[in-house]
Amino acid sequence: MKHLLSLLLAAVLYLVGSMSLVAQPLGCHYYQGELHVEEPGPVAQSRMRAAIERSDSIDILHYEIWLDVTKFGGTLKARTTVTLTPKLPDQQQLIFDLTKLTVDSIQLDGVNLPFTYPDPFLVVDLPQPLELGDTLALTFFYQGTPYKDPSWGGFYFEGGYAYNLGIGITSNPPNFGRVWYPCFDNFVERATYDIHVLSSMGRRGYAIGDFIEETVAGQDSVWRHYRMEQLLPTYLTNVAVSNYVAHRDTHESVFGKVPIELLAKPEDINDMITGFSRMGDAIDAIEAWYGPYPWSRVGYVMTTVGAMEHPTNVAFPDNALNNGAGDVRLMTHELGHHWWGNITTLREPTDMWIKEGNAEYCAHLIDEWSEGRDVFVNTVKSNHLNVLVQAHQADGDFLPLSGLPFQNIYGRHTYWKGASVMHNLRGYLGDSLFRMAQQSILATYPYSAIDAETYRDHVTQVTGIDASPFFDAWIFSPGFASFKIVSSSVQPVGNEFEVDLVVQQGLRAAPAYHESVPLSVTFYNQDWEKFKTTIQASGAVSSHSLTVPFEPVHMALNEGYELNLARMDFQQTIKSPGTYLFPFVRFKATVEQVADSALIRVDHHWTAPDQVLGQPELKISETNFWVVSGIFPSGFAAQGRLAYDANMGNAFLDAGIASPKEDSLVLLYRSSPTEEWQEHPDYKVIALLPTDGKGEVVVQQLSPGEYALARGRFIYTSTEDLPDLSRVRIFPNPSHGEVWINWPDVKITPVQYRWLNSMGQVVGQGPLAEDLLTGSVFQIPDHQLSSGQYFLQLFASDGRSVSRTIILH
Repeated sequence: MKHLLSLLLAAVLYLVGSMSLVAQPLGCHYYQGELHVEEPGPVAQSRMRAAIERSDSIDILHYEIWLDVTKFGGTLKARTTVTLTPKLPDQQQLIFDLTKLTVDSIQLDGVNLPFTYPDPFLVVDLPQPLELGDTLALTFFYQGTPYKDPSWGGFYFEGGYAYNLGIGITSNPPNFGRVWYPCFDNFVERATYDIHVLSSMGRRGYAIGDFIEETVAGQDSVWRHYRMEQLLPTYLTNVAVSNYVAHRDTHESVFGKVPIELLAKPEDINDMITGFSRMGDAIDAIEAWYGPYPWSRVGYVMTTVGAMEHPTNVAFPDNALNNGAGDVRLMTHELGHHWWGNITTLREPTDMWIKEGNAEYCAHLIDEWSEGRDVFVNTVKSNHLNVLVQAHQADGDFLPLSGLPFQNIYGRHTYWKGASVMHNLRGYLGDSLFRMAQQSILATYPYSAIDAETYRDHVTQVTGIDASPFFDAWIFSPGFASFKIVSSSVQPVGNEFEVDLVVQQGLRAAPAYHESVPLSVTFYNQDWEKFKTTIQASGAVSSHSLTVPFEPVHMALNEGYELNLARMDFQQTIKSPGTYLFPFVRFKATVEQVADSALIRVDHHWTAPDQVLGQPELKISETNFWVVSGIFPSGFAAQGRLAYDANMGNAFLDAGIASPKEDSLVLLYRSSPTEEWQEHPDYKVIALLPTDGKGEVVVQQLSPGEYALARGRFIYTSTEDLPDLSRVRIFPNPSHGEVWINWPDVKITPVQYRWLNSMGQVVGQGPLAEDLLTGSVFQIPDHQLSSGQYFLQLFASDGRSVSRTIILH
């Protein structure tokens, strides 16, 4: 029975053992503050589409930019020559993107052209229509104070630096080439570049591409010239000016030599060298998955704000130095963009996951490369726990990755869930096919833009595996799925064993059950030998027949953490008494006795547990429950602690159960999913404060089974009052459709039956029989119910009743 303890000192227990604390990763051009972004209206959406469609009629070939930042007081003076050719004939008016600058003139062959400037558009009238095959070079002369996005991005003069960031995080569209030169500012248009930077006072300009030359311009001024011969969209162009010093190195990768250039102020360069000491690991890790580094050098430049993945000249924030693992994660994320985003990018902002999810997953892959699988899995889990806890809160809802609302394109879903889902794509395909598919996309769409549908179809084409179920579940739909084993039967067949598994799927904020999900199943025998195989799970319930080389005593789904699901898990081997923390699953165990090694596995499902039958005064959690399994040797004794938290920092996971007060918490338990929930016979609730929604539930004797929190009162029926009907046996369970009922030594009056689905809705009912004879066995009509979990209720005419959970598959 439970006891309520309101103890402030119990806070120590909770903070130490209940849940791993997961650091929030630093963002790329992800803004950590509150974004005030409005969904673009019809006019703005039309403008964005028109900006993309412009590239269907005109091909920008080359930009040559001459940029004077000698004043260094927040203004620039520039000229840009744009070379272009028409894709369609008879065009006599061109529209460019440019914002918040003063245009002095626009020339063609030295002759001024008429123009209008309804900011952010610059409309140029040509003397005669363009014809196919024409090549035109327009030169724009302009000056002024370049624009900065209110939150992040644009052109900066601060901290002794002048530089640009190519994305405006709250601007519409987010591409931000237009803040420093006239252009076609979208993700589709790509061109080559020559960038000339005039600076003074010991400051020097650095830009994307290869350094061509430095020319003294008189007194203390110098021109520096860079050339980018690989095709780039405007958001990836960059210049940075300061009193930089350069550290240059070369990394010997498996594909050859990779030059590295780090740029920082003299007082920061040593810290930068230290912070980037794992650059070689990052290069090797990403090349191992996505192929050779595709640019002339790896280049990073210190700025006050960042980071931004301009190829060969990545803007990296100086406040990120000396951040340990954060340096490495952010550095590797930006490096990952040199494949995802800089080579192959997205067609429209609502598919931002294509570059950001892949780049963030690169920041996970470095841990696998250099630290091993266990550290990598810990990184993947930490990221996914952040997704489960924070993404829907920060972004306002559970969102699909493709088709995001504009205000969320740089939110948690794009980065964190994007990385989680790329790990899942790897899990769906397997390592070899994942590597092949990803490299094939990069090779097929170099310097190009794709959408989610193109991505899906290409994966299907090159792997031979239909990627539609994956994209339908993880890209085009919100939410998550989770899986658990609800029953298993084992039969010897020669020297092997036939195992029949029934797997149940649960959903969290997903609109439909996931289909064709490859789930690994790991079997253990009594000697702890393991056998691993894969099943394809679909729908609410799926059944699987497997051959195992030994008699299993324990089995686990997704033990290798191939998939991020609507659950977290952790397992460990226990060899001696003591307290053991189980990160990610809000659990710890105090082992009192263990004669031999024990294996304890805890799956914390972020989905609703099965409902409680016959308890009108009890409300079970609608959000989460635990499954404890493993190998528990004879004499094993342990206490378990389940942490609860009804607050925002835990996604309000236990709101409604542990708030506003905790004095009605009930711990429910069942040893098998086919049994009914009962109140655990021996537990206590340790509340931090009676009304703060935080605390622990202590299970005095930990046993395998399912645990869930509820609120209210569990009503007990005394043994003397139990009706004869309680001895009814209903079989088989799980069932393939036929459900039978047996009453040994019982004769009762006519009985009504009723089927309820998992939502409590009646989906079938009727009379069972007019007369039941002693020992009779009767088949219950199943009403052709689909696979899933149901509740079967039987009612005798004298008011007695019995209920059972039935799995149909």
